[in-house]
Amino acid sequence: MSTWPYPRLIAHRGGAHLAPENTLPAFAEAARRGYRGIECDVVLTADGVPVLMHDDTLERTAGGRGRVIDHTLAQLAGLDAGAWFHPRFAGTRIPTLEQAIAAWQADGQQALIELKGGAGQDPRRLGRTCAELVARVWRGQPPMFISFTSEALVAAAEAAPHIPRALLLGCPWNEQNPWPADWRARLAAARATALDIDHTLVTPERVAEAHAEGVALLAWTVDDPARAATLLAWGVDGIAVDAIDKIRP
Repeated sequence: MSTWPYPRLIAHRGGAHLAPENTLPAFAEAARRGYRGIECDVVLTADGVPVLMHDDTLERTAGGRGRVIDHTLAQLAGLDAGAWFHPRFAGTRIPTLEQAIAAWQADGQQALIELKGGAGQDPRRLGRTCAELVARVWRGQPPMFISFTSEALVAAAEAAPHIPRALLLGCPWNEQNPWPADWRARLAAARATALDIDHTLVTPERVAEAHAEGVALLAWTVDDPARAATLLAWGVDGIAVDAIDKIRP
């Protein structure tokens, strides 16, 4: 990807410091603060509907019990995805990916959609289902799929090859593999054209190395304005931000 077509600052889960993550109020808050780039997490329900949720289970952010994959969309519809964050968000619902797309497009926002490979999820079905949905309803420059799971990205590429894909790599808390030397092979195997790595692993040399291969490089998750400025100066293409009140477009 020789030219980065997306905003360089991206509201992570909608700017999770100010509103309940992965919800329409979070995306609206990001839009109010000038963010035109959104990152979100998507999983499938038991009946195969893509919904926005980071965790495998419902306890932390939706007040439910058990895994998302074990519930139908109808069963999720009555859960409260906002009260845990603040009482003023009580009654917020878990959005479907299609509902989120409608909101993003109405606000002129672009998206990085993470295909989650959590417990019980079928990564190929997730990638294919999301790609088919985006291809059907998205207008204009398509969003980007991101994932740690190469199977999900490959399935998305097979269903809608025109939608860009980034491979999430590098976990600094995993001492056995903080930065894989074989990232080029992994990128090719996932049919991805961008890398998305923890910002603590980013160096000027790695930015230059990726760009020399025609690969965009993204970083997550940055909440220090000075660090964000440094990464942008190094040429990082996109930065995921939680603290959208501190780092402004």
